[in-house]
Amino acid sequence: MTLSKKLHISLSDEGLTLSTFHLLEKKEMKFDWRNNENFSLILENYFQLHLVDLQEIEVNIINDKFLLTPKEYFSNLFISDFLEKAIGGKNSESCEIHHQEIEKEEAIFSFFIQSQWKDYIAMKFPLSTFKYSHFLGNQLIQTSKFLRNQMHVWIEKELTFVILRKNGKLHIANSYKYTNAIELAYYLHAIRESFDFIWTNDTFSIQGEKLFESTFFDELKSLSIPLQNIHEQA
Repeated sequence: MTLSKKLHISLSDEGLTLSTFHLLEKKEMKFDWRNNENFSLILENYFQLHLVDLQEIEVNIINDKFLLTPKEYFSNLFISDFLEKAIGGKNSESCEIHHQEIEKEEAIFSFFIQSQWKDYIAMKFPLSTFKYSHFLGNQLIQTSKFLRNQMHVWIEKELTFVILRKNGKLHIANSYKYTNAIELAYYLHAIRESFDFIWTNDTFSIQGEKLFESTFFDELKSLSIPLQNIHEQA
């Protein structure tokens, strides 16, 4: 195994994604939660990795069970209580809360992880420890270098994540469930209008595999969503 090659795992309601990025080469495989394949063989044959070498794995959580709180107001008890009420008491019983520091915003990003997700990967990777973070929390950190006006959009299955900064200040870090292009466009335009935000190729970016579906792409384009640079991202 090449020491610089690391395995990354993404977990969502749809299942899990295994990926590596090494020497500009990205490899990725997706599985649903019913999968019973031998991950050891998959790692060796496809990723050229071995279970015994995976001491720590970074795990990326993709869900809408999160809350961003300024450090000065952060309280474990408050955050736990708020998230439990937000997703429902019964749903929270099978979840664990994790926290991620967003240094640039002087805030704590808290999120729930289903216990069954953690149990599943612990069974598949018995020799590893796991470092958990959230998709939106990671994007908040990565986009913090943009001090100018910027609106970032990521489409992950049925969830859309949005970060909006204006005049160097974070205004939105949220998610939205959508079922079609019209709903998504309505949500994005509502944000644009509410914050009097001007969309240009420099201030607006949108990413996601869904955009490479021609019908969905054409619908968004007809609804005045800026998509000029999409195919350059492929």
